[in-house]
Amino acid sequence: MLVAAMSMIPQCFAGFSFEQIRYWVGDGPDTAMLVVDFQDGTFDSTYAWGYLFNGTATGEDLLNAVADADPNFSIVTGGGFLNDIHFNDHAGIGGNPDYWGTWTHSDTGWYMNTGITEALANGDRFGCSYTDFAPALAPGVALPALDPFAFDQSGVRFWTGSGSDSAILVVDFHDGANFHSYAWGYLFDGIKTGEDMLNAVADADPNFSVDMGGFLNDIIYNEHAGIGGNPDYWGTWSGTSLGNWSMNVGIQEPLANGDWFGCSYTDFNPALRPYKPVAAYDPHAFTLGDVTFWSGTGSDSAVLVVDFLDQTAVASFAWGILFDGSTTGEDMLNAVAGTDPGFQVNMAGGFLNDISYNGKDGTGGSPNWWSTWSGTNLGNWSMNTGITETVHPGDWFGCTYTDFSPAERPGIPMAAMAPATGLKEDRLDGERLNIFPNPATSDIQVVLPNDLRGEENVELRVYDALGREVEKQAVNAATVHADISHLAAGQYWIRIRSGARSIAQPFIRR
Repeated sequence: MLVAAMSMIPQCFAGFSFEQIRYWVGDGPDTAMLVVDFQDGTFDSTYAWGYLFNGTATGEDLLNAVADADPNFSIVTGGGFLNDIHFNDHAGIGGNPDYWGTWTHSDTGWYMNTGITEALANGDRFGCSYTDFAPALAPGVALPALDPFAFDQSGVRFWTGSGSDSAILVVDFHDGANFHSYAWGYLFDGIKTGEDMLNAVADADPNFSVDMGGFLNDIIYNEHAGIGGNPDYWGTWSGTSLGNWSMNVGIQEPLANGDWFGCSYTDFNPALRPYKPVAAYDPHAFTLGDVTFWSGTGSDSAVLVVDFLDQTAVASFAWGILFDGSTTGEDMLNAVAGTDPGFQVNMAGGFLNDISYNGKDGTGGSPNWWSTWSGTNLGNWSMNTGITETVHPGDWFGCTYTDFSPAERPGIPMAAMAPATGLKEDRLDGERLNIFPNPATSDIQVVLPNDLRGEENVELRVYDALGREVEKQAVNAATVHADISHLAAGQYWIRIRSGARSIAQPFIRR
């Protein structure tokens, strides 16, 4: 048996590398790979994990570290032997009918080692294969195990549907982009299917479309497109976390509370599961109408979003920019710096180097760098060429302070406030003013909240961006008409006051 244990079995390990590992456990400067092959005839019988350690470790240490970290993985050892391994729906029970062999991989292939006490060195691959030893089968090419904690329900930013039950949709285009996998949440009651979930997301998200005719044919999301047969096809998956996907019957698969439903665009050689997603953003979570601080002049508008990604409660901020025709990211940043005393930017050398805003600071290289993004709403960001990127009417320009591992998109922003005016948006018993049109060019209509209708001595005042009063008139009706044609283009505030009560809201004169 010892001779067999030390025999060399050349095997090609092409197709999986340390760079493809998605789930790392342990801690330390040294790395090793665990490959487990159940040899059970399924397309996904072989999985790989990464292991971090410092100095000295064994195969047993590696197996225990994975079992401690991954709730879907368990082992039984005893007497210095590897007896059983379970992972999701795969099981290898010692003696029923086969046994676990352990392996080390070298430049020439896999060879059997001394067992779980085998010492690991930096860069080693340690393999476990469930085999009848007639002959002993080495581990095959692995799929990456996925960390079930890498994304959970708390990471969802876009919920669709309604009801007391919830499920998560993950769509992975596997197209090599920095972001290729996205997640949405789905609320429902009773019995629903994967098809119901996909339709709900398509109805709610203008950036998402799906074609189904009993089968999942095509999905398009922003710049990603998975067209059935051109060249790949969509596979569908079920699970309760990112770490335990299994293929299901298709879009008719029923959903239960807490389920995950996955779609992956794959050549089925082998079928690739959905990988770790990023949250899809609701394009309605922040819109042009939510902007309260406007810079520049002109009849066209765009939104600037700056996200410091500093893990604080509010890290992302938005400003509106007015211009004529087109502008650039650089011009937008300079416009805000010229009007918002809390905002400073350094763009020496044609690059976005530093941004600071009201105590937040993103200094280039200390430790991260600024990336720039383009979109037309919060839900369809893509990286652009930099601050010289042309911005058209209705566009969004984003900046994020990121380590590029990977580069992160701007998150849902808070509207930056104009500190010089002394004004802020006030509500009255939860009600806002209804100002339309907004932006406007000649006149506006202001609909009063219910609590101010019919009261005496109600007045309307208009203030410019510096807090100077530029218009005043008495209010004698529930809807007030105001001529603003004489005002210069820019941001203004309307305040309605009755005695000690008042309500204020911004509008834009184009």
